[in-house]
Amino acid sequence: MTEFREEPWNQECAWCGRRKKLEVHHIVPVSVAPWLAADKGNMLMLCRKPACHQVIGHNGDFGSRYVENVIEVCAAGSSQVVKTIRAGKSGG
Repeated sequence: MTEFREEPWNQECAWCGRRKKLEVHHIVPVSVAPWLAADKGNMLMLCRKPACHQVIGHNGDFGSRYVENVIEVCAAGSSQVVKTIRAGKSGG
C-alpha cells in the first residue's frame, strides 16, 4: 500500500481533491474479492475528513456496505483522478 500512496497521480482524494488524511479505498472490497487486495487497479484514495472514505466509499457504513460504482460517483468530484484511473495509469 505504501507504494500505491507514493505514486504521483494518486496524491489526492478522488472525490473532493483534498491532499491530507488520505486512505486507500478498495473499489471491490477485500471481503468480496480477497485476490484483489493488493491490485492497484482496485484502489483509489479517499480522505478521512470530511469523511469521503466512509460516505463515498462505503455509503456511510464501513464493513457492511460498499458502493459498486464508486468510480462513477467520484466522477462528480475530482474528475482528473478518475480519468487517470480509467486510462489505466494506476499501474495495476
